[in-house]
Amino acid sequence: MYKTFRVAIALFILMQLPGIIGSGDAAAAPQWYNGIVAQRGRSRVMAEFLQAYAVNPGAFDNATLASYQAAIGVFDDALLVRLDPQVQFFYFQACSSLFISVARQPELAAKLSNMLQSSCGTAADYKRLTPKGQAGRMLVIAYMLEGIARQPEAYTTMLELAQLYLAPLDKLGPLAPEAKVARMEALSMLFESMARQPEATDMLKEVTLTYLGAADNTTLESPDVRAARILTIATLCEDIARQPEAASDLIAAALQFCGPARPADQYLPAPRHAYRQAVALLLNAVARNPGAVDAITGAFDELTGAPFTGAFKTAAGQADAYYVFSALIDAVAENPEVKAQLETLFTTYTGLEIQPAFGL
Repeated sequence: MYKTFRVAIALFILMQLPGIIGSGDAAAAPQWYNGIVAQRGRSRVMAEFLQAYAVNPGAFDNATLASYQAAIGVFDDALLVRLDPQVQFFYFQACSSLFISVARQPELAAKLSNMLQSSCGTAADYKRLTPKGQAGRMLVIAYMLEGIARQPEAYTTMLELAQLYLAPLDKLGPLAPEAKVARMEALSMLFESMARQPEATDMLKEVTLTYLGAADNTTLESPDVRAARILTIATLCEDIARQPEAASDLIAAALQFCGPARPADQYLPAPRHAYRQAVALLLNAVARNPGAVDAITGAFDELTGAPFTGAFKTAAGQADAYYVFSALIDAVAENPEVKAQLETLFTTYTGLEIQPAFGL
């Protein structure tokens, strides 16, 4: 999931750090701004450094490690720095890298944590999160869940790190809309992790409840959040295709953390667009495992309220129909033996008929 930074970008950022940055622009800029720019770069480089060290710790002897950490510098805890949205976002990006790295090398957890804390701080330094910071924090949970699924033995270590670097959900206050969208995106990793490691389901759900929280079914969410929810349900259908035996657990988790279907979604542009994208993912899931078609479509119908009868009747819907049709073509190419079944599903969820070729 995590995309490592290109070496060129990392070198560019290093040039901005204290002691390395050129004197021209730095001298002209206010000191507080220099601190913000430096901390942004510091966190981004640390995200790269943590993963590089976990991949090959032998490449960094003690002298090299100390030298590189000195070049990166120590955390600037000035208030204006800590409140900068990008500083917060890159801090959480570095936290994501920490969980990825610990899943790879659990025995390095203490050293990796010390490196992160020295250069980027901890959750105690970011008590007032901006909307961008809230969103970044939500996405860290996805990497934590993935790490637990890959390395269940490191569960306790992951929890200890989470307590140090991530505030529980109930300490965040009201969530911004973009944070709620990011929360839905993070839930996709919960479902994927449950399908990958069913034995870790209880651990995964405990972490999710603490750091992402249960669904708030009393609040009328924004259209963007509702659209993100539909796409998350579509990824759940792909996970059911991978692990049909986990379908009931996955549906139960979706109801707990995403909430039930919202009938009004089919009348709102953003959720309708998401639904059309979700149908494409549904076809792909069935092509992958046609034996699980009942479980896949049952989950999709229950959790989205599908089919959306008017979703493809608008101009935007007609345009998206070609996207879904291309997904059908790919699905048939992947599994031509279930072509008729896939075409039936296409018609069921789009309301569009595929006309037979004349004279053939």
